[in-house]
Amino acid sequence: MKKGIIFITMAVVLLLGSSFAFAAPDFQTSQDAAVNSHLQALPIQPIQAPDSPALREAAVDRYFQAVPVQSVIDDILPNMTKALQTVIPSLIPSDTPEEQRKQLMDLLPKVMNTVLNKVMKKDMLEKITREGLVKTFTAEEIDSMAKFYSSPAGKSIMGKLGIYMRQTTEKTIIYLQEIMPQLESEIIKSIEENLKADNAPKAGDTPSKPAIEAK
Repeated sequence: MKKGIIFITMAVVLLLGSSFAFAAPDFQTSQDAAVNSHLQALPIQPIQAPDSPALREAAVDRYFQAVPVQSVIDDILPNMTKALQTVIPSLIPSDTPEEQRKQLMDLLPKVMNTVLNKVMKKDMLEKITREGLVKTFTAEEIDSMAKFYSSPAGKSIMGKLGIYMRQTTEKTIIYLQEIMPQLESEIIKSIEENLKADNAPKAGDTPSKPAIEAK
């Protein structure tokens, strides 16, 4: 059961982390598409938007105004821990008394939510998100995401993100549990094959002479 809880904790943290860089979709109207197509056909060198580390940092500040890290945690974490209720029965030993089983099924999601909220530091998650945004996107791209998530459509998406994460977390954890035995087997097999290949004699190698036995 301990191994299962650790596995689920890792899955929840990984899925939570992926939500902080939830990229805005690249949508445009038919009129926008027509204008862009026309501009691309013109023999004019496109003007590059100004970009620098300082501009990116400023753009990230605007991004966090649209998508505060704490609001993401508050919205997504409870939904993901609710998703754990479907996999908790498989973590409880089969010989557990029924009354204790019910207590554990009710307690584990609450404990997971409380512990993750206690252990995970908002400042550290914000720092990781900031570094990723600054290293990956231009100032213009970060501003585009901030503008999108400040729009009615972006706010609507953020409002549904927790529900989306709960649905995908539940199915992802179940899937990972199903493939874990095969995954472990394939990893071990691959390691053994690579070790065997590394230790095999290579072309041009001089075969070692057998040691002469003492008479």
